[in-house]
Amino acid sequence: MGFLPQELVNLIIDEIDDIPTLKASCLAGSILRGESQRRIFRSLCLNCTKPRRVTAACSLVTESPRIAAYITCLTILGLSELADVETFLRIFTSITNVRRCLIGGMSSMFFGHLRGTPLWPPLLNFLSNQPLHELRVVRVTPLSPTVALQLLAIAPVVSFRSVYVLNGEGSSTTDQDIDDPMPDLQQKLSRLRNLILENGTSDICDLAVLEAGTRNRGLLRLSFACLEDPRSRLVFAYANTLQHISFDTRGSNPPENVLLPPLPALRSVEFYLNFDGATNDRVLISTLLDCSPLLADVTLSVSEARHVNFHARLNDYSRLSALDAALGVHPARPTVRWRFGLDADRRNDSPAWRELVALLQSGMPQVHQQKRLLLETYEWQTNLQIVLNGYPHDL
Repeated sequence: MGFLPQELVNLIIDEIDDIPTLKASCLAGSILRGESQRRIFRSLCLNCTKPRRVTAACSLVTESPRIAAYITCLTILGLSELADVETFLRIFTSITNVRRCLIGGMSSMFFGHLRGTPLWPPLLNFLSNQPLHELRVVRVTPLSPTVALQLLAIAPVVSFRSVYVLNGEGSSTTDQDIDDPMPDLQQKLSRLRNLILENGTSDICDLAVLEAGTRNRGLLRLSFACLEDPRSRLVFAYANTLQHISFDTRGSNPPENVLLPPLPALRSVEFYLNFDGATNDRVLISTLLDCSPLLADVTLSVSEARHVNFHARLNDYSRLSALDAALGVHPARPTVRWRFGLDADRRNDSPAWRELVALLQSGMPQVHQQKRLLLETYEWQTNLQIVLNGYPHDL
């Protein structure tokens, strides 16, 4: 295989997405080995419930700096007061190139007896010294406000899901043990460009709103569950700089009298719609259109549409005609994009899909005639799998 350019070999290996094949290619020849190893070891999972694997990972990265340099995606699961601090310190010292990190599964059902984890100080220090682009924090319960603020300042893209923050009456060793590993916290908070708050993040929302006024004026993208912030306080806090907002109205019904601030920089918006009987989402959409003079793209997503009787919901022409009228007079003439998660038998070539297309086109005649109405489908299971595949995996 020596006649093949290395660049072409690398492109071929980059298309391989299963570990057994990559392991086999490592043994097939020197021209394949380097890039195959890079693909294999770009992701590493440290699961504290499997201490032997953590110890093995420690040996790998400390004994082979070349392998350690390949690691760009890191998952850390199940941290507790029982974690071996010394082992993690050796790992943190060896890894220097993490771009994406997922911290998850650190939870306790007994807050009153929580002792915290001594790993927070070295973990935060480690992350603050990486070229980190994205941090995802999932099912971490509870956090101290100090740790939560530092996580908000760690990377340009930060997302939270199911995270509880101790109030002032709670106690945690994280507050006592952390000796401000990020003394430039105020400056680092200004790096945050994309904040994603999913379900179970009302405490993080409170902190983000509190800190926005004094520390962060540069947020460009915001995604949040309306259930956690029904009054859109986050939108008010970052109104001047936001270029994209994603409203997830599933599981909630926005207030009847929706208030939003002027959004002078907003270019795109996405709404994850209820379709479960709630009606105030159209008020939210209409209000946002009035506040966003430069808006160019409006996306309306129904992510579990396979469970929805479309025709019963969308047959409410007042819902569609009101949106059509608001889009028709908007000065920026934004495109409206409907996205539906459908089963295979209801996708593009099915009678049900064709009926849905006709329904939307007749319900929104202005934007349809102006060729500003787009319809897309996807299999929601596939979309979920893509999200899961975005996390670093356990080798």
